[in-house]
Amino acid sequence: TKAVDQEGRTAADAARYESVVEYLTTNRSRR
Repeated sequence: TKAVDQEGRTAADAARYESVVEYLTTNRSRR
């Protein structure tokens, strides 16, 4: 169960990280 939970958390973390990166890039480009 721990391995599966960790994998799921990693996927969610990756998606959130990508979203944050995109947001920062857009914000920096707009400035």
